[in-house]
Amino acid sequence: MSPPDLPPVPPNRCASYQTSKKRYCKGRPLPPSLYCGNHKHLDFDEKEYVECPIGCGNVFMKQSLAKHKKVCNKMRMLQELQSQPYYSLGINLPSLLPSPPSSPLPPSSYVPLALQIRSISLSLPPLTSLPPPPSPPPSSPFLTSKIPLGTQKHITQIDSLTHTILPLLPTSPHIIEYGSGRGMLGLVLSGTMRRSVELTLIERGTSRRQADKFPERDRIDVKIKRLRVDVEDVDMCVVCGEGRTGVVAKHLCGRGTDVALRASLRIKDLEGLGMATCCHGVCEWEVLCGRESLGKAFKKVGGGFGKEVFEVMKKWTGALTADDSEKSVNRDRSNEEEGGNPHKEHIKMKEKEDGIPGAGQICQDERINFTKQQLGRWCQRLIDWGRMEWVKENLGLEGGWGTYVGEDVSPQNCLIWGKRKAGEEAKIEGNEERVEGNEERQGKRQKQNL
Repeated sequence: MSPPDLPPVPPNRCASYQTSKKRYCKGRPLPPSLYCGNHKHLDFDEKEYVECPIGCGNVFMKQSLAKHKKVCNKMRMLQELQSQPYYSLGINLPSLLPSPPSSPLPPSSYVPLALQIRSISLSLPPLTSLPPPPSPPPSSPFLTSKIPLGTQKHITQIDSLTHTILPLLPTSPHIIEYGSGRGMLGLVLSGTMRRSVELTLIERGTSRRQADKFPERDRIDVKIKRLRVDVEDVDMCVVCGEGRTGVVAKHLCGRGTDVALRASLRIKDLEGLGMATCCHGVCEWEVLCGRESLGKAFKKVGGGFGKEVFEVMKKWTGALTADDSEKSVNRDRSNEEEGGNPHKEHIKMKEKEDGIPGAGQICQDERINFTKQQLGRWCQRLIDWGRMEWVKENLGLEGGWGTYVGEDVSPQNCLIWGKRKAGEEAKIEGNEERVEGNEERQGKRQKQNL
């Protein structure tokens, strides 16, 4: 029966009330139930129904679980993936020890932290302004073949990245693109090398018009292999073997960049890498590369660097693209004149959720003489600088960073690069410590999925 505060159920309509739409479901009931097929479970105790343990989204009764596993496409795909020689659950994740729960910093520490971030950022080596690509750009042959590389902004980024990364990989016959999506960066880069190149695209999701779907004649004879697997679960030692390898990634979101860097530890003969970073607001402390370097940098200015500080920096990175247009300012002023500012109320609500004030609030302090956009940029640069130092210390490469396009093309325009030191041969190491505990994690995941 419907609660007394709801309207009566219309005839021949499902009795499930949709709160968000403020109406009943438009489906027809399946007699003798009062509900349609999508809401039939409301006739029973919720405990009798379960969701697919693999995550396909289906809901069914407990006694149908065994039957569902036989027909679940996601279960079939998982079993097929687990049978692949390159699959190793969590192999690229660090061995994590349980950490004590973190609490927000005291309110009095946010302004000093912002000043420390400014001081450290101004002392970092400047980003190199990378030279523009030649004319005609590297993408020209592919555009002539009518391969859709994306919008003009995407093409500009691909051309610049290709022109910059190409000298880092002078002899690599094997190119890896992490988080490849459609794989257009790897396609253009490999096709521009003018030699026999094998391109491996690693992407856990699917997308339309992928690079490996086009005829070989249009791909400039690039041999492409696609692995549909999460970067954290792929054993690069198996994928790359003994061959010389270069790795690239374009706008691999937050956590993915750190996991990809850790995955590169298992490449036996790494010649170089180029990674365009993105989405710093979704980075994770547990897998962050460069924590030691950041800790030393904060120590020099009298501060400390831990999970609490990182969570603040992560939130402030979003201020780089915040809207400070005249229209927005005028709208806020008019709202204040009418008796309130909904935007400020929203900020207060967000602050209550995580206890961290936004960069805009911090920059209103009289001790601050910079904008929230500057603070957001400095936080992003610090995270990327830590990654660059990690590359130099752990991958044994000469590292650097630079801006490969202007901010008008993409505000996320930092490229971290690394190349083999002159005259140095590859150091083949097992990196056994990186896979410690992997079998235990894999066993746990498999038990959960079965």
